[in-house]
Amino acid sequence: MTQGKRRPPIAGNISPKYSSKNFIAKFLMKRFFRDLDRLLCSIRVRKVLDVGCGEGHVSQHIADSLKKVLRPLPSTMVLCEVKGFDA
Repeated sequence: MTQGKRRPPIAGNISPKYSSKNFIAKFLMKRFFRDLDRLLCSIRVRKVLDVGCGEGHVSQHIADSLKKVLRPLPSTMVLCEVKGFDA
């Protein structure tokens, strides 16, 4: 590890796959959410724990699909970035 200034942590995705105008990316994301909806409908979901590293798009989709409120638990990296600290 080199001495010097540390880079800030990267929170979220590098590419904007949820808002992409690229037809392939749009197709893949549409299929992903369709398959996720099918899975959620096929099982009796009581609780969901999303252990992800993103902006919460999937968690929001699950909450909308289940019509339940999810309590987000932000990661340490995101909290440090918001507060201006090193992780």
